[in-house]
Amino acid sequence: MEITFATATETLTSPTTINERWHTLWETWLNMNNTKRRSGSPHTQRSYRQATERWFTFLTSVGAQPWTASAFEVRRWQEQLAAGDELHRPLSPAAINQRLAACSSFYSFVSSAH
Repeated sequence: MEITFATATETLTSPTTINERWHTLWETWLNMNNTKRRSGSPHTQRSYRQATERWFTFLTSVGAQPWTASAFEVRRWQEQLAAGDELHRPLSPAAINQRLAACSSFYSFVSSAH
């Protein structure tokens, strides 16, 4: 799946550059040495990829970007995950926490990369 971090209406000076940088960071995070994660199992890797893809898709749907997301968007996403939608069934609190943990791991990685 191709993830796009910037939309055509992005008003940043250089959205393509920012989009490319975030995409590179995301790919690096997904492919980083498995010893840095608690579990390097294929299931965990797939789960982290799916969680972050779903987060990015949500952000796009509400007109936000990963680098501008706030606690407000996180709460809205939690509510959506709990309620489900036409493509996804409602998730349990444990499943929601897993997705949040995956995204938190990604943002921690991005923060440490700067």
